[in-house]
Amino acid sequence: MKILLYNPDNGVTRNFMPHLWMFLLQALTPPGHEVILIDGNAHAMNEKYWSYD
Repeated sequence: MKILLYNPDNGVTRNFMPHLWMFLLQALTPPGHEVILIDGNAHAMNEKYWSYD
């Protein structure tokens, strides 16, 4: 079974607790099942982001 867990952007409270539940669910999921975590706070990074110019 694949479990998709989406954690929306938490821009209002800046609370990190919802993100910890994602990893707890992944750790407690029995073998043979896959947990896919999608973080709404993630941003795409490109070469310009990493350059120090």
